[in-house]
Amino acid sequence: MSGTVILLLDEIHRLDKTKQDFLLPHLESGRIVLIGATTENPYININPAIRSRTQIFEVHPLTPDDIRTAIDWALSDSENGLVIKMFS
Repeated sequence: MSGTVILLLDEIHRLDKTKQDFLLPHLESGRIVLIGATTENPYININPAIRSRTQIFEVHPLTPDDIRTAIDWALSDSENGLVIKMFS
């Protein structure tokens, strides 16, 4: 990926059609890797040509149980988890 730009666009749905169309040749050539985030439905608000060249991942908030599990794991795994050093 040397020479490739990773472009992170938050609220990508706010780009109008002209701006989305501008990104297309750069995506096709591989000059940019696009990571777009949106709070809107990407199947409605993102250009179909861009959508066809992407993978869409839906992200959900963590539940309190998810957070508790992650903390428990981090505290109990001495090799890959959270390391707490005590200084005397």
